[in-house]
Amino acid sequence: MRPCSCLPAGRSLRCQKEVGCKDKKTFCQIAVGKLGYSGAEVAGFLGVTTSCVNRLAASREVPEISGYL
Repeated sequence: MRPCSCLPAGRSLRCQKEVGCKDKKTFCQIAVGKLGYSGAEVAGFLGVTTSCVNRLAASREVPEISGYL
């Protein structure tokens, strides 16, 4: 499994600079926060670490989420 490149070791998120990272964040927030999947399940699907998924899911909510539910 490769680490998520949009979550560096520090606390700052560089998602705006990564292609598709905002989509990944939205997907994680919907899957973990709204649909109840575990971070490990979503991480396996995306091919990233569980830590990456959990950190993305717990970050500030993306406003576009309401359009998907």
